[in-house]
Parts: sequence; C-alpha cells; structure tokens
Amino acid sequence: KMEAYALMRSFQEFFNAPADNVGLIAGIVMDSESQRPKNQVAVRLMTDGRLYTGDNFYNGFFLFDSVAPGAHWIRFENAGYVVDSVQVTVTAALPTFVDRTIFAYASPYVVSSSPTSADTAFPRTSVIRVTFSRAMDTASVRLAVSMSPPVFASFYWTAPNPNQSLYYDPYDPLEPGTVYTLKIDTTATSLGGAPLDAAQTGAGSPFVVTFRTAGTTAVTEPSALPAQFGLRQNFPNPFNPSTTLTIELPHRTTGSLVVVDALGQEVARLADGEMEAGVQRMTFDASRLTSGVYLCILQTTEFRSAIKILLLK
Repeated sequence: KMEAYALMRSFQEFFNAPADNVGLIAGIVMDSESQRPKNQVAVRLMTDGRLYTGDNFYNGFFLFDSVAPGAHWIRFENAGYVVDSVQVTVTAALPTFVDRTIFAYASPYVVSSSPTSADTAFPRTSVIRVTFSRAMDTASVRLAVSMSPPVFASFYWTAPNPNQSLYYDPYDPLEPGTVYTLKIDTTATSLGGAPLDAAQTGAGSPFVVTFRTAGTTAVTEPSALPAQFGLRQNFPNPFNPSTTLTIELPHRTTGSLVVVDALGQEVARLADGEMEAGVQRMTFDASRLTSGVYLCILQTTEFRSAIKILLLK
C-alpha cells in the first residue's frame, strides 16, 4: 500500500494533478526485548476507531490511509504489552511516520543466580550474579537490592542481555563461614513496569536467597594497610538521603574529602586535616539537598580522585 501511494504521488506531481486533501499514518512497531519488529501488531487510530492488525512476517508494519489533516491519537494495544498512546499531526497529501517500541507487561522472575540457597561454601571473593527473565528497569533494581549482613558493593549489568544480568560486586571479601541473605524486593520492575514475581505467584513476590560463605568460622583477619590511595564508588548509589563513602590511605597524610554540587560549590566537608592510614568509611547525609548529581573529591598532598554520586528523592 505504501508503494502504491508513493507511485500515485509521483504521477500527481509529474502531471501537475491536485494532491489529496488527506494524509496517511504509517510506522513500525518493535519489541523492546528482542529488538525485532512485532508480529500481529494491534494499532488503533482513536479518531475513528480503526484498528490495524499486522501480519506474521516480522515487519511490524502498520498503516492508516485517508486520514484527515490535524491532530490524531494512536494507541498501541498488543495483548500482553503495556498500552501506549502517542499524538501525531497529519498534513494533507503527506505521510506521517510513527515508529514505536512496546514493552511486555509480563512479570519478571529470576532465571538463575549465583549463589543459590544450596551453596554452603560460596567463594568469599566471587561476584554475586542474578539473571532475570525479562529486561529490567536497572534503577528500580538497584534500589530494591539488600544484603544481610550489610555489604558495600557496586552494581553492573552485562551482555548479551545488558538489562537482564545483574552483577553485585562486594568491595571487600565476604566474611568466612558466614550466612548471608540477598533480597530483591518487588519494587524491582521490568522495563514494562511489571513488578518482580520471583515465585511466579501472579501477585508479585521478592527474590530471596540465603547462602553460606566458604570457611569454618567467621574469624577476624589481620588488618592490612591499602597498597595505594583510593576513593571507592559510594554505596548505595543512587541514594536517598544518605550514602557511605570509602577512602583508602596507605599511610597517614593530610587532606580533605568534600562534596560539591554541579556548579562546583561545596555542600559538605566530610574530612579535613590529618587523616589516619587505613580504610575509612564516612556517611554523607544529603537530607537538606535537592536531587541531582554531586561530585565527591578526595584530595591529599600526593593524590586526588573524584567520583560522581546521584541523589534521587
């Protein structure tokens, strides 16, 4: 139909024939997870209620012809997907293209994890991995994750499905012979907004795994000074209203640890002057500050480092 319309417009222009006083709307609907055109698309032109149902040839194409000029609402109504609407403006004798990516609403669950509840000797330096059944809203997952006893860790997501495979990497080795519980609450959602349903109950349920680390008893290891200066990424991040900052000092020094806003104005000074050697953790309370990106700067007589931290209220 699009090819026929293009040929007709070519002939109209060639023979100086008057153009149509109507337009058309066309586009391609993509699945957010497969990144492929969606089969059997269901798209409705709300002005007159017309429903376009696509084919099964993986093209995701839809088209409405003879559309009056002006503003129109289009609604994407595929079963099992989040209903989405968009307003477009149609111009007479011209096509209006509207491509859309739609998100499945099916609740995500955990496909696999390492460790599992059967682990009684999980390596203390291993990265914790959780793979979800669907692409996740990574910000919601970050806020939904907790460990008991508490663990300072960084988050990252990896290919081949970068929004499905979560890696939770503790900054320090886990305690030996210790029982830990990892929990991901139902506030973790898919890209389509569906809450986590780890038990697949249909009503939403958290993912909980309890495991034990390698080692016979939780003994205190001899403390060792850091080999070099360092400023670790804060945890949690994003945070509200407080977060923990960790610095590493191989020897006693003079310096400061400050937080500045996007304009470079200092909003907090967490350390200033003599700083003892070792690993030090400090709490930054941002209760009085507004949401945004801040810069944390560690400055000593021989080292300088900065990290971005994100406050979300």
